[in-house]
Amino acid sequence: MTKYYNEDAEKNVLGAILIDRDNFTAINTAKNILNPQDFYDQRNKYIYTAMLEMYEKKDIINTTNLCAYLNNKDKDKFSDIGGILYITQLGSCTPSSLVIKNNAEYVKQEALRRALRNVALKIKDYCGDDDIYEGIHQAKLDLLNIDVFKDESLPNPADDVMAVYQDIEERVERKTNGKQSGILTGFTDLDNITGGLQPSNFIVLAARPSVGKTAFSLGIVSKIVLKDSKPTDIPVAFFSLEMGKNEIYNRLFCIKNLIDCNKIRNATLNNNDWLKIQSAAEMYSKANLYIDDTSRLTITELRNKVTKLKAQKDIKLVIIDYLQLMTNESNGRQENREREIGRISRELKILAKELNIVVIALSQLNRDVEKRNGVPVLSDIRESGAIEQDADMVMFLYRKTNSEEEKNIVHLKIAKHRNGALKDIPLFFHSQYCRFENLAKNYVLD
Repeated sequence: MTKYYNEDAEKNVLGAILIDRDNFTAINTAKNILNPQDFYDQRNKYIYTAMLEMYEKKDIINTTNLCAYLNNKDKDKFSDIGGILYITQLGSCTPSSLVIKNNAEYVKQEALRRALRNVALKIKDYCGDDDIYEGIHQAKLDLLNIDVFKDESLPNPADDVMAVYQDIEERVERKTNGKQSGILTGFTDLDNITGGLQPSNFIVLAARPSVGKTAFSLGIVSKIVLKDSKPTDIPVAFFSLEMGKNEIYNRLFCIKNLIDCNKIRNATLNNNDWLKIQSAAEMYSKANLYIDDTSRLTITELRNKVTKLKAQKDIKLVIIDYLQLMTNESNGRQENREREIGRISRELKILAKELNIVVIALSQLNRDVEKRNGVPVLSDIRESGAIEQDADMVMFLYRKTNSEEEKNIVHLKIAKHRNGALKDIPLFFHSQYCRFENLAKNYVLD
């Protein structure tokens, strides 16, 4: 059986600590990566433990002091591990204390391999258990108990507070210079309230069918990836589980260059329309926009795709159209749909936080909103469960009235805003262009 042990790396870690002229620099590096249990050779484990004890006492760690410490601690044990000869060899076989980080990483990796092998052996035994679900649960716990920390020190409150202070300072400076802290949507009232879409935020945009969820979200996309008809440096990903990629681009062309959607649908384009389409196609071909129209998308598949986009394109914004069409891995058991959507919602929030991106999930509203005055509330979110709890912001699109005078007015209601104010924002909707616009300040609503 493979031992998963790097003898030279273990010796180099100890040797680097012994010859470190900066006193505690090398051992500080080592202790942020390694525990004594990570050493395979029992002699090295014993010596590293002694070094950590000396470090806690602020004793200088060199060959002479270490030998004296080990001899005073347990003379027989010191002799068993090789005594002065072995300690001296450690210091002489290491070329420089600068090699410690790489060698500590090697030692840690071998320790993780040994731990993983031990868990694998346990899992083999769990396969014979009568209660296989308990076996799976125990296997997960065993994997979680593997100590995988790598070069991570404990949080420093002073550093955390200073980081918050600097963040506030930067926000104020950006505001003073006429800039917002987040990603501007192009919808003035929304941007003024939110400061733009904020990184790590999970946002839910909900509405009844045919009110304009997709059109509004694509309007945001258009304003973010193109500015003054030129591509911006803000990469956006749009996951459409309902419409195909061609239909999405058709809508984007219409939104950008005011092309009648029906003309594209019915193929009744005139020469001017064609010029607008060619112009829009050229702009979007250069935009930092990534559209995925996979219909049956699981949360794991989405996470993998977004993580890849973050690594390769530094994606800033992800939009999912829409939440209730996503699925969770079934793991062989039927799951309550509300609970399943709740799990997906939680994973989307975690994804936004871990990758420091904005995630917007479109969502359906249930029919209860139509039984009242038409103004949605949080409990109207279809299969809501934990959605309103997980979201940093919840926005609703709705029409207050079906009157002819306000047929083009759609309201954007900020119903939940974890870090800001709530507001009802009227918007103008050009249905023929699938385009939302800011409402003119002098427009009088009934």
